Amino acid sequence: THLTTNFAGADTWVKGLDARIEVTGGTQGNVQGVYSSVTKSGGVATSQELWGASNVVTLTGGTLSAAYGTVGEINATGTGTVGTGPVNTFLSAGYFHSAVAATMTINGIQDVPLVGIIESPTGRRKADAAVGAVLAGAISQSTAGAGAAFKAYDFNTEANFDYGLDLYYSSGSYSNVFGTADIRLQNGEIITNTTNGTISFGAANLATTGLIVKSVTAAVTGTGTNQATATALVADLNYITAGANTTGVKLPAAVAGMDITVVNGQADTMHIYSTAAETLNGTAGSTGLTIDASLGTRCIAISTSAWICNKIGAVED
Repeated sequence: THLTTNFAGADTWVKGLDARIEVTGGTQGNVQGVYSSVTKSGGVATSQELWGASNVVTLTGGTLSAAYGTVGEINATGTGTVGTGPVNTFLSAGYFHSAVAATMTINGIQDVPLVGIIESPTGRRKADAAVGAVLAGAISQSTAGAGAAFKAYDFNTEANFDYGLDLYYSSGSYSNVFGTADIRLQNGEIITNTTNGTISFGAANLATTGLIVKSVTAAVTGTGTNQATATALVADLNYITAGANTTGVKLPAAVAGMDITVVNGQADTMHIYSTAAETLNGTAGSTGLTIDASLGTRCIAISTSAWICNKIGAVED
């Protein structure tokens, strides 16, 4: 230990280490209140750790208004200018930078510049979050709030983030499991992926001004029952874009209320067919309904055995 500060007793304000720099003018270069640099260039001690700075707060009794392992604060007032123009710099109370060489072997650890870890010693209370974003005080949302609670910035001109938000992790005996939901929205609705292959929105209504798209991508030829069948369509509203040279799409098993829009997307006509056990516009599913590819057709199942289909933008009997 090269520098130790020990204090025992009671006082109104105690500082173990106080570094103060006051700059009022001039042409000084960078200014650093405290600088810590730790370098390891060799050795094979597998249990050795490097700490650039270690701040530990231990509370064994008494009452505090708050507790922080590390406090960073920036106060910028007046009419000065911070920054010289580059968009990839920050004014931040905490800035964490990581540059790990591609030649390094990372074995079992996570290469992450900033991590919030919650451990589970005996008696540990349930934390509110591993990482939190807080707006404090009376702040006007329109003028002085924050644009987002969390935001990603991509300043790399050659690569992108793989994901904007990644909730997937599985390695050995460890994997992400969310006890209630993957995401909870502002009014309490949830989005869950508990069942592999299924995304559930619970009891929430899905409102959109666009279309929910389900594509049948394979090209299909032939007539009658020799068509592409959208067997995976189970929702009340689906949008099918058929593949190139498609001459027909056979409707899936009818469920009363099922609402499907079908568009060919090609410079030709196509046919909508129902199964042999169902009727299409009152006709058994053998002749089908020819539609203009540029218009498309909307079909609604009125029962488990009958479909009513109308060309989009037209009224048909």
